[in-house]
Amino acid sequence: MIEIRRQDTDTTCAVCGRTVLLGERLVSFRRIGLEDAMVCELCVDQADARGWTREGAPALPVQLAGREERGLRALLRPRKRHVTAPEPFDPELLPEDPADAVEASLELFNESTHPRTVSGIARTLGDPRVSVVRRSHREVVVTVAWDLSWYQYRVDMLGAQTVTLQRRGEELAELDGRFLEWNAQAEPDGTVALAS
Repeated sequence: MIEIRRQDTDTTCAVCGRTVLLGERLVSFRRIGLEDAMVCELCVDQADARGWTREGAPALPVQLAGREERGLRALLRPRKRHVTAPEPFDPELLPEDPADAVEASLELFNESTHPRTVSGIARTLGDPRVSVVRRSHREVVVTVAWDLSWYQYRVDMLGAQTVTLQRRGEELAELDGRFLEWNAQAEPDGTVALAS
């Protein structure tokens, strides 16, 4: 005889807040500075866009202290650039001037790992069009677009994860008109600067 029991605990999705149905699969995500989150299968893309890391997915590589080379070999070896996640601003140090806030946000974007993505795609598809839109005193949206694809990044100067890939797509028609004002440019290394 099969015994059916009532589920005693209500599990909710950390993204949409919906109570998960019995038997529905959940995906576990790690969040920087917060406890792990359980996400329903419908919200997995949104959790990815927020910069959360799926449990079991590879994280940023850990730098192990290695043996330091000396002599001529050390001089000839190319220097590696260590990429780390940019630190959020102290709330009291947020720029009050909107132009300064946009410049500070672009500095955070340029310190992140995302310019590498932009640079890599640009090598294949050519120079992108770039839009920078200020959404609030602490948040800027950077849109990088080619004819075949586009990427949209959210820069939150106070967020635990300062730069996240918010959305991406294939057609420019998918973008809201306010993000189609091309007011910035991407350098060959993928860093972004306002057009002069």
